Amino acid sequence: GPFAASDNLVTIDLECNALSDEVILAIDEHIRGGRFRHVSNLYLASNAISGSALDALAVNHKPATVNTLLTQVKDFGLTNNPIGTQPLVDFISFLSVTSELPMTRLHLNHVANLDALDYQICVNGLNAFLSHSTIS
Repeated sequence: GPFAASDNLVTIDLECNALSDEVILAIDEHIRGGRFRHVSNLYLASNAISGSALDALAVNHKPATVNTLLTQVKDFGLTNNPIGTQPLVDFISFLSVTSELPMTRLHLNHVANLDALDYQICVNGLNAFLSHSTIS
């Protein structure tokens, strides 16, 4: 078929653009549709991305019959987005029970204000994720 520029794309860096949830969901939709097949680095810091977008990524991943953003991206940057405490805890919990994700780096600086209990839940969830992830 015809060559598409997205066939060679490995990194998408859209940091600091105030793009909101729509950008992350559009990228996931493109990946699920067979585009951006080689994107393994996705940097979306400071884009006003909320916890709703992470919830949607988890829902989109569940069928697992096609590639999704979560089955493809290895380095995922979400620093300085207003994700919030409960959505962050939920996303980490989702990762903790989802096997065979290629993610090797997840940037989550300045995304929530965790109390001691939420912090412990996230640490336990990340440990569970690491125990079955493809990180070598």
